[in-house]
Amino acid sequence: AARTLHAGITIVRDVGGWNYVGMAVRDAVNSGSIPGPRMFLAGRLLSITTSTVEYYPGMYEVADGADAVRAAARRQLAKGADLIKVMATGAMLSSETEDSRAIQFTLEELRAAVEIAHDNHKHVAAHCHALRGIENAVEAGVDSIEHCTFADDAVLRKMAAAGTTLVPTVCAGELLFRDPAAIASMPPHLLTRMAEFNDIHIDAIRRAHQLGVAIAMGTDAGTPGNHHGLNAEECVLLSLKAGLSPQESIRTATVNAARLLRQADHLGALDEGKHADIIGMCENPLDDITALTRVALVIKAGEVARDERGA
Repeated sequence: AARTLHAGITIVRDVGGWNYVGMAVRDAVNSGSIPGPRMFLAGRLLSITTSTVEYYPGMYEVADGADAVRAAARRQLAKGADLIKVMATGAMLSSETEDSRAIQFTLEELRAAVEIAHDNHKHVAAHCHALRGIENAVEAGVDSIEHCTFADDAVLRKMAAAGTTLVPTVCAGELLFRDPAAIASMPPHLLTRMAEFNDIHIDAIRRAHQLGVAIAMGTDAGTPGNHHGLNAEECVLLSLKAGLSPQESIRTATVNAARLLRQADHLGALDEGKHADIIGMCENPLDDITALTRVALVIKAGEVARDERGA
């Protein structure tokens, strides 16, 4: 948590973790026991019965059928979740027997999750690689599509029209391939998938931007090579790889992210009445987007968390 805050990230959204550990960290940050960013958490990821549930024990809440999804979503909210995460498709970092392009939750099941979340003024993040999974999630009314790997232009236009936010997580692939130790640690089936789909994923993000889809920064931090504290690399990659201008890239991490979190009245901009979250660099990121990775000053809620400016 401290490493992330000191890198200039004053707000994080955690879309699923092991056994609610993130909630204990959030509570420790909120109480002032440890330094860290504001945290908005999903609790466990909602998933159908699949081999990956056993691959990552304690990370998933299994729910088969719409009523089971409603109950599972309510359990996350009862634990203190700020949002609901659903697995609309298979995952890249999954078991060898699970296809990352598999369709998982049905449209009816996704609608059930959206119903419970929205009734409780929370948002829904849908993990999606496969096209039909993206289509189902958009039709169900989720608030964000995570990854969006195999999106075609038709579904991207639907996302733009519906106001569905795209959270790309380009870091997950790009930072992995920069890290020889992470590559060496990966099971062969996972490395093959990441290599096969990385360029496809970036192309989808580029087209989404061109078609007017709202994009919010997200990193999948914690995956191999994608370390906590490297979060700003996502903004760099969105600019250098996906065609966003530096200003547009910065907005994904500020204004757009706050809107997705339903926190636009409090966060995301330096406006009167909003929390004083400020970062400073010795260079202008509008001229060089990589300046975001060299933060010298971090202020959270008006209090200095890091100051390494020269005299």
